[in-house]
Amino acid sequence: MSWLPIILASIHTGTREIAKRVQRGRKKSLNERFNVYKSKT
Repeated sequence: MSWLPIILASIHTGTREIAKRVQRGRKKSLNERFNVYKSKT
């Protein structure tokens, strides 16, 4: 059963990486939207 903490740790780091990517994507899309809005006006 010594592999259990390893799996849990890998899942934890995986979810953290996904969250980071999601946050980066959100920031990028917000900036893109803002640029589109600025270019329209």
